[in-house]
Amino acid sequence: AIVHCFDPDPGEEVRAFIGREGVVFHDRVPEEADFEGALVAWGASEEGPRDDLLFAASKMHGVLANVADEKAYCDFITPSVVERDPLTIAITTGGAAPVVARILRARVEAMLPAAYGQLAAFLSPYRDRIAEKIKGGTARRRFWENMIEGTIGDA
Repeated sequence: AIVHCFDPDPGEEVRAFIGREGVVFHDRVPEEADFEGALVAWGASEEGPRDDLLFAASKMHGVLANVADEKAYCDFITPSVVERDPLTIAITTGGAAPVVARILRARVEAMLPAAYGQLAAFLSPYRDRIAEKIKGGTARRRFWENMIEGTIGDA
C-alpha cells in the first residue's frame, strides 16, 4: 500500500513518517481529486473546514473515512493500540470518549513490560506440544497461567 500524507505545516509526529518506504508526503491540504482511487482516509487536522473537505471528498469517491474526535465523520473506529509484537492490545470506547482510550493506552504501555511480546513469541512454538501432553482446556490453561505468572513471566 502507498500512504499519501497531506500537511502544509507538519509537526514532529508527521515529519517522522516523511521519507519512509511507501509514504508519499504532500506539503499541502488535500484536494477532492486526491481521494480518487483511495481506500481509506484518516484526518486529524482539528480544523473544521479541512475535516469537512476530507469527509465530503471521501464520500464522493467511496472512501472509508475517520476524522479524529468527530464521531459523525467516522465510518469506522480506530482503537488505541499497544504493540508488543506479536502481542497486540487494542483499546476503544467505540468513539464515545477517545481521550479515555488514549489515557488507558498510555497506562497499559507503562505497565506492560516490553519483554511480554518476546515471551509470547517464545511460547508460541510450544503450544501444540503442550496441547498433546496436557488434555483438557482447564488443565492446559492452568499450566500456561502458572508458567507465565511464575519465574518465566518475570524474566
